[in-house]
Amino acid sequence: MREPIGQQEPKVTSSSGALIQAKADRFWNWFSKNARDLAAQAGSPSLQAELTNRLQAVSENLVWQAEKVGTIWQFEVSADGDLALFPVVEELVSLAPEIPGWKILAFRQRDPNVRSISFQGASLSAENVRFSAVDFGDQVDLILFIRGDAATAQSERTRSAAILLIDGLVGEFEAATKIRCLDTAPSAHSTSDSLPLLELGRVLSTKRGIYKRNR
Repeated sequence: MREPIGQQEPKVTSSSGALIQAKADRFWNWFSKNARDLAAQAGSPSLQAELTNRLQAVSENLVWQAEKVGTIWQFEVSADGDLALFPVVEELVSLAPEIPGWKILAFRQRDPNVRSISFQGASLSAENVRFSAVDFGDQVDLILFIRGDAATAQSERTRSAAILLIDGLVGEFEAATKIRCLDTAPSAHSTSDSLPLLELGRVLSTKRGIYKRNR
């Protein structure tokens, strides 16, 4: 079973102050100066590595992703599902300056077009997954029923791919704050009340979650 991802509501404290301000300023100053290169050389391993290193100088477990949407580059700062880092992500993004050609966002965003994911050799399609949600107050416990044998459905790679697919379907914020824990099983174990994975967003919309987002 996947480790629980939100059994207790994290203590939310402001991370503002001289330290976070100085770290954020250093990061965004570098980002602003290199924004053109980051766009023009988006596939550069060395530039990506430097971006990662500079972001993790703010907080070591932060991650990022970027994509071009129309004419604008979208840069997402992510806590990688770690609730303890959510205030850091929000603070860092709130301190971002206006950067021409870029939109800065907190957390991995929902992608309305995502239907499948590949991760470390594991491929997973939403149409091959059903789920059962067990109510747990402001959250749910999920069991994903995945087409294939038990070894494939319950492998770590498949679980990781499933987590990324869910992030794409509902967004990192919804996934981390409203899903308490997640397990996988082969589709042969599917229950009569299971639903297609594409229905997950509707189910989660009825939950309050365990984290009050800073506005």
